Amino acid sequence: MSPEVSLLKRIHVLRVLSICLASAPGWSAADNSAQLIRTYGKDYALLADISIDGQFILTNGHSACPPKGIKCNAGVLGVYEAATGKLVRELVAESYNGGFTAVGFIRGNNVIAAEYKTHVSSVPRGWPTSTTGLFRWDPGSGTREEISPSLAVDFSPVYPLDENGFLGVGPREQAHNWKTRLKALDPDSNIRDLPIYLDALAVFATDWRAGHFQNSFLIRPDRYGNSISWVSTRPSDSPRVCQTFPSEIVYGHAISADGKLIVVITGGGQPPGHYNDSSAYVNVLDAASCVALHRFELQLPMEVRADHTGLFKDDFAKHVAISPDNRRLAIAYGLKYKDDGIAYFGLYSLVDGRHLATLKGDSYKGGFWEALREMEAHASASFAPILGGLRFSPDSRMLFGTSKFLRQWDISRLQ
Repeated sequence: MSPEVSLLKRIHVLRVLSICLASAPGWSAADNSAQLIRTYGKDYALLADISIDGQFILTNGHSACPPKGIKCNAGVLGVYEAATGKLVRELVAESYNGGFTAVGFIRGNNVIAAEYKTHVSSVPRGWPTSTTGLFRWDPGSGTREEISPSLAVDFSPVYPLDENGFLGVGPREQAHNWKTRLKALDPDSNIRDLPIYLDALAVFATDWRAGHFQNSFLIRPDRYGNSISWVSTRPSDSPRVCQTFPSEIVYGHAISADGKLIVVITGGGQPPGHYNDSSAYVNVLDAASCVALHRFELQLPMEVRADHTGLFKDDFAKHVAISPDNRRLAIAYGLKYKDDGIAYFGLYSLVDGRHLATLKGDSYKGGFWEALREMEAHASASFAPILGGLRFSPDSRMLFGTSKFLRQWDISRLQ
């Protein structure tokens, strides 16, 4: 065989191979995009946590209410295998209209959570009352262990503190301008007042692991505030302002898994594209000193800016996630298109701020209020269906986000 014929055959083989690769489902020969791996089948099964070893996914959703099967708040925790999407076990709330909050994995891939239970009181009108209890759950065996069957009414759990209790808030206090006190509950069910009062709509990181490192949480004390503060779970430690952003507000924030970086999304009070002169910024801080390392203007893809009439302010960048390798950033935002509210997830380089991909979620047809009227919207929903946590897998190759349905994308080819 002549060298010319051999070369032509090699070229032909390469062409056939490239065609086969291009026709493979979800990928092309030169595909640097994200691939949707799996959509978890139950609506409003919100991402609550991913186990430290990356093997399991924890969701917090609700079941159908008999007899008509309409959606309600009867809570259901679900644990899935991350590799296959197979359901390992579910736990249904004991109360008909009860549910779960402050949910997370602890050591041994067990789950710690708070359950609120609704009861009908004995007064003539039968007004419902509620109690909150704490428990541990082993999804492998299905065993449930009560930690505290009934909490004091002045403590509402917000975050689990691993095996060390829960972070929560008390009732609003008139003496402190109707702000609420931050509190911590230890493993012995003792409630400690922490030395800070928060706006009733203070912003914690939406994902508890993204806002928590060791014994401290990073919070925005006021809803439309321009600063973030470290708050320790030790009552003896005073809150410490980490960083202030003059003439801007903080939309959302996250701490990296290794505790070295903080990302804060800020802007002038309106999301980018809402007005022509509005912009948003990615601020990368050193977590130990809170000193600014980088600042990038957040770029939305042109097709998103052109095809939609606006972004929802209260949705914008409330969900933020940093990949464990500290190379990528994910944010969620809601866009208005005609009367619909649509959820999007944007991926960016944490090194230089480049836009890497835009992933589309679900929508509220006719907007949030129409969805609410149809009993479609979850209680924590906003104007676009951006729900639950936003999280990278421990190896940084996958992204998980909830928008009515929990989705899992392979982002390993993004460059």
